[in-house]
Amino acid sequence: MCICIVLINDKPKLIEKSSIQFIDAGDFDNDGKLEFLFKLDTGFLVTYILFYNEFKKSVKFEVFSN
Repeated sequence: MCICIVLINDKPKLIEKSSIQFIDAGDFDNDGKLEFLFKLDTGFLVTYILFYNEFKKSVKFEVFSN
């Protein structure tokens, strides 16, 4: 568990008591550049974030957990 700040769409977001986990890196869209996938787990919400375009852009998918 940690308390940290991450940039999501160029905006800082405070992530308290969360577990941040690096999942994978790869050229998922075959554009010749690496994309990076992370998982943020706050206990009630799990967020997957894919960073691309040299960490300038991101897309996220949120899942509520039990």
